[in-house]
Amino acid sequence: ITSFLTLIFLSAGSQKMSHPALIPELHPMCGKLMEDLVKCRNENVYERYTGFCNNLSFELSKCLKEEKKVVRQPRLERFQEKWNEKKKRDTEQLGDIGQMKPPTVQ
Repeated sequence: ITSFLTLIFLSAGSQKMSHPALIPELHPMCGKLMEDLVKCRNENVYERYTGFCNNLSFELSKCLKEEKKVVRQPRLERFQEKWNEKKKRDTEQLGDIGQMKPPTVQ
């Protein structure tokens, strides 16, 4: 049984974390879930390796995904506006170049 527990600890330690740093101040929409997950992991030191806190972890993943959509939307709109302005300027510049008369050779 000790080798089984050692295997669990080693495999759990080598896995990548699926969440960013669990700092509720940085993620206001998901702060409560982060606090609950940290509390679950602290109270259930050994059970967390067997999936005891997985439901909270899955809920946190969903919440972070939604939060990312909400945060990304205004940034995407600003980018789209700038991109459209640049496209318009480039089109105008190309139009000006096309209207220029070619130099005459003497």
